[in-house]
Amino acid sequence: MIDRLRRPISPLLQFALLLSPVVMTCFYFVYAVLGLVIDGADKVRWDEEARQVGLGVMMLMLGYCGICLFVVWLKRGGLQHPVTVSSLVHGIIAICLTALVFANS
Repeated sequence: MIDRLRRPISPLLQFALLLSPVVMTCFYFVYAVLGLVIDGADKVRWDEEARQVGLGVMMLMLGYCGICLFVVWLKRGGLQHPVTVSSLVHGIIAICLTALVFANS
């Protein structure tokens, strides 16, 4: 009976939900590590905007992960569903990268 109620996530939707946070995390990783590499006038300009950009990107990523978790919940997915695991991991990575941005600025 429970299997009839499950509406599996289509492979295309699952691919889209898994691909987007990977791309966002890669770009955010480059931005956060950039603060370690640059110096001089470029570092001063990076410091001026880094905290605000870092918080904005973190909130965007956590919001997207929340939407993904909501979709999995609607489709009756479990905690071990790949989209759930991906959302949790990318949310943790976003928080860690934001801490790195704050440590560098």
